[in-house]
Amino acid sequence: MKVCGFLLPFVLAFGIVQPAFSAFTITVTGTYDEQATQANGVDRSATTTSGNQLSQADFNSLISSAYAVGNGGVIDFDSLASGSVSTSPTDFLTARYGLANEKSLLIGNASPTAMSIATNNPNRTPISGANFLGKGGSVTDGDHFSFTFDEASQVIAVGATILSRESSPGNVIGEVTFSDGNTSSLTFSQTAGNGTDDLFFGFRVTEAQQASGIYITNLFFNPPDYRGLDDLAFVIAPEPGRAALVMLAIGAVFMRRRRIALCHVSCNKEPLDHA
Repeated sequence: MKVCGFLLPFVLAFGIVQPAFSAFTITVTGTYDEQATQANGVDRSATTTSGNQLSQADFNSLISSAYAVGNGGVIDFDSLASGSVSTSPTDFLTARYGLANEKSLLIGNASPTAMSIATNNPNRTPISGANFLGKGGSVTDGDHFSFTFDEASQVIAVGATILSRESSPGNVIGEVTFSDGNTSSLTFSQTAGNGTDDLFFGFRVTEAQQASGIYITNLFFNPPDYRGLDDLAFVIAPEPGRAALVMLAIGAVFMRRRRIALCHVSCNKEPLDHA
């Protein structure tokens, strides 16, 4: 599997307002996995910061910085009515973002069945607020969350959390496709339990892939058993004049971790465990 280019639907946005028409419209927030109104939160980060992947902690820092300058945000689904359903694969959601919410990112549903807005239930608990994203249709597609992003916006980072479910262990597969056709994927084991093993997946475009963007993001569970998804977040590429600054910020995550590791080695301490 090639990992030369990075494309993931979980980034920084810029420029002119883009026309977007969809079944749902939601304004992004700036906090991933908020704890003010929902005590349940992410239990583990399936991805670690390396290559095209980002840990939850590093993604949280990135999304907070992007939101502060109007280049991304978090979709928590809480402003939408529970039970709302989108059946169209091409006009699932419009995310409003920017310093004055003046920009739009059109997100499509690339799976064969509808996505719907669900609320707290005995089997799954969201990580933000009361709502999360669920799936309808056949059991075989009941866990397949597949998002497409408007290529013109050039999403450069994306993150989402798959909610654990009572009495249902299995494997969660996170996969992204970039605009250049390359892919990156990760399979991670999830234990059973409502709100006990909610897994975060984060992906990004590397510095060498500045011309690429995330086109498709897939998150699905095997064996199929109706999971849920919450806090879909994205970062959009900035204006060309600021692109170098954004890539520098993304690269700073790795430099900081490297300096800390070198410091520990020079002080005759054990290297940090980043597992």
